[in-house]
Amino acid sequence: MGMKISSSRRLGRLELVLLLVAGLLVVIVGCDSDGGRADLSGGARFEGLIVETALYFPGDDHNVVKLRGTYTGGRPFEADFLGYFNATGGSERWGGPISELFEEWPGTLVQYFSNGVLSYRPSWGMEWRPAWDLLEEGAGRGGVEDMPTNANDGAVVGPGEKVVSNVSVEGVEVGFRDVYERLGGEGTFGYPKSAARSDMHPDARLSIEGPPTDVIRQYFQSAVLEGYGDATQAPTFRRLGEELRAQIYPDGEWENLTVFLRTAPLGIGESYPEAYVDYFAAEVREDQGAGGVLVGRVRHPYALSYHPQPHLLYREDDGWYAFFLDLDDGLLAYSRDGADFSSPESVTHIPVAAGLAMYEIGGELYFLYADRNFMRVFLRRAQVSGGEVRMAEPLLVMDRDVSFAAGIPNMAIDPVGRPWVVVRSYESLPTGAVVDIWVTHATDASMREWTQPVRISSDEQALRGGAGTSGSLAFVDEGLVIVFDIDAKIGTGSKVAGYQDDGQYHGEMAGYAGDYRDVENLATANAGQFKGTHDYALISDGKRAHLAYHRPAAEGQMMSYRFWTPDSSWSERLDVGVAQTHATAMTLDSEGNVWVFYGIRAEIKFRVLKKGETAFGQVRCVTRIPHLRDMGSPWLAAAAATRGRAGVMWMEKPGEFWEVRFQTVVLEEQSEDADCAG
Repeated sequence: MGMKISSSRRLGRLELVLLLVAGLLVVIVGCDSDGGRADLSGGARFEGLIVETALYFPGDDHNVVKLRGTYTGGRPFEADFLGYFNATGGSERWGGPISELFEEWPGTLVQYFSNGVLSYRPSWGMEWRPAWDLLEEGAGRGGVEDMPTNANDGAVVGPGEKVVSNVSVEGVEVGFRDVYERLGGEGTFGYPKSAARSDMHPDARLSIEGPPTDVIRQYFQSAVLEGYGDATQAPTFRRLGEELRAQIYPDGEWENLTVFLRTAPLGIGESYPEAYVDYFAAEVREDQGAGGVLVGRVRHPYALSYHPQPHLLYREDDGWYAFFLDLDDGLLAYSRDGADFSSPESVTHIPVAAGLAMYEIGGELYFLYADRNFMRVFLRRAQVSGGEVRMAEPLLVMDRDVSFAAGIPNMAIDPVGRPWVVVRSYESLPTGAVVDIWVTHATDASMREWTQPVRISSDEQALRGGAGTSGSLAFVDEGLVIVFDIDAKIGTGSKVAGYQDDGQYHGEMAGYAGDYRDVENLATANAGQFKGTHDYALISDGKRAHLAYHRPAAEGQMMSYRFWTPDSSWSERLDVGVAQTHATAMTLDSEGNVWVFYGIRAEIKFRVLKKGETAFGQVRCVTRIPHLRDMGSPWLAAAAATRGRAGVMWMEKPGEFWEVRFQTVVLEEQSEDADCAG
């Protein structure tokens, strides 16, 4: 999130870096022993770099190091980023590292932290970058805020004679002076650019992006302190390092730089990676062994939420369409052949919640989504061809008037062509959550009017539902089956017979089924034990409703499969393989084959139940996610293509962002690599 400055002009990366090397930096430590500072751009060439000390930050996946080596002419140097970091407040002052140490400009080594940026040049030593000054300069302005002034007790600092106080101009206790003096004062903050005051103060000129709030801020050359007037909450630092990174590397350019990607620990005595200290070599994208192709980069790990909902489809003689979430936008990306995808574009008209779905009906695409408050559900139609999209106006499916009353929608088409939508409601009470499943349908094919939602879940099931509960539905002839997952609740007095066979209580793959024309009188049709979080998928081929779901097993979770018919209810269970949470996808191809995808320990696998057979085929590997791209759960989405092919999407996290990736797999391709070792 960048700064909001009144001027529309923002300096680009080259201009900002030129400002740095022209002498805008504030020097904290002295120069080299030769006393020379004439070479403002540094101009040094670093060679023979060795890691002398190193500290790895597992939560950030970056190193902070002390390097030694030589620069132009064989002169020795030491760049002690770790020592300087520790001596000036460590993580409290600078936050965690968000890059490796690298040569951002010839002769200039830098490292980005969430709250600021540190720099080293042989002729200047270690120094901090004046991050706020640069963000102001990038907007074409600078200077000190003349008003308001702070009349409270405090230290008078800098050429602007600004007061650093524990009390704001408005009289709010913020504790800024204590933090300022304890963490190095001018030595790490630089001079103050304003008094401690709210951006809403009528005389305030400096501000951050967004509408002014009553947050108390004091701006310094290299930091912004924020206080909330709460004695129990210590002052915090604005994340200027992240904001300066976004300013210098706009439009997500930093995401393509190796130095900002997750990194393995460095060992003492190792040679420092040459790619980090050869100017602009760091700009070469390093895929770190990523599998498949990139569909899109997002700022949220729930891009493919949730598993019961379709996010991928293939249109014959057209190509692949992928629908996924980025914060509060539903994005659509297209690929003709699965080799590369177009830049994703938003196809939702309001900020949306997690839990999107995409369907093809009558040759057109339909996007189903709930608003960010889980109150309203919309269905939006689009005509597509070759990646060109023409959107219709969204249709309102339901408005429940209460937040969290209409979330995680899913849809199916009944025998007369009307869409049915199932949602879940979530209510938090002092006695616990109440989670219900509801269904509605359009009164005709125009989809302009919808019936009043009918509750499917029972009172007892509603009390056992949880945050992971959601529903799905499918039609087989005149038969309708609705399923939903019920979380296990440890210590509950409400046990369900038949779900304690291993001595423990587990969740339930609950279900109801019957004639769709009599939806208020559906009969119980539970599919068995359940374990996971939304880890199931239900799809109909017109003759059977196929269910892939996770159940409890000795190994943790087992991907399992059943099918449902109106005459025989659920089939016998077939186990597919050991799986982990948030790792479920299923698709049916035109030949009647069932493809089930699942994941375990960064390995994404699949098995196929061929039409007419009673057992799944061999275990096959889609990909193994490298450690430095593994986000813990792969999520998954799948769709069948033609000629024995299917596509699968999954999630990876190579840096401070997430990627949606895609790969096609072939039915008849032989593979013995069940452990993804190859």
